[in-house]
Amino acid sequence: MLPWLVGLAIVAVLGLVAAVVPLLGAEDEPDPVALPSAVETPSWRVGYPSGPSTIAPTTPSPSPSPSVSRSASPSPSPSVPATVAAPPQSRAPSAKPAAPSGPKGNPSGANIARGRPAFASTEADETRAAGAVDGDVATRWSSAYSAPEWIMVDLGEAWKISSVTLFWETAYGRAYRIEVSGDGNTWKSIYSTAAGAGGTVKATAPAGTTGRYVRLYGTEVATIWGFSIFEMEVR
Repeated sequence: MLPWLVGLAIVAVLGLVAAVVPLLGAEDEPDPVALPSAVETPSWRVGYPSGPSTIAPTTPSPSPSPSVSRSASPSPSPSVPATVAAPPQSRAPSAKPAAPSGPKGNPSGANIARGRPAFASTEADETRAAGAVDGDVATRWSSAYSAPEWIMVDLGEAWKISSVTLFWETAYGRAYRIEVSGDGNTWKSIYSTAAGAGGTVKATAPAGTTGRYVRLYGTEVATIWGFSIFEMEVR
């Protein structure tokens, strides 16, 4: 045999031995470092398409739908009061005020001047105008010792007037007149005299006489005093 062939065979055998021996020793030697049971996949590889990761990405479960209770009743509608106030009714237009019915009548013939406000041109200290319309013949009105003088009563509203009665005191009027007015400014005479004799004088008013104010207007005294009456009645 050629020496070179022998050498080549020896080299081949030695190479085979060198390759097999490490493999046999590897089966008995423990791993120098214990690897973890699961290798954490680098964050950048998770879901990366170029290759699988060591740990397959976990597919997140879809969020559960909110449970709906089928037995639950729908929310109740807002409660409505059993009694609902009716809307305010439109007010009917107010009736027009009734037209004035005219002067008041006095069928009973009462003294409509009694207790009414009275005024006078002048008054003595204790004989004021109210004393002539208080229904008491013991009280009176008297004026200053002069002429003309007057006393007036306000009936409060227009009345139908049939008569005016004067109850003179000792200081009576010689000349005077009795007047009526609707406004206290314009006067109409219903009786006049220039020969008065005192006492009780009843002046009958013309038919249809009406007025709110009644006045005794004296122009001449019969004595050394002024004008004075116990009562003035209006009917």
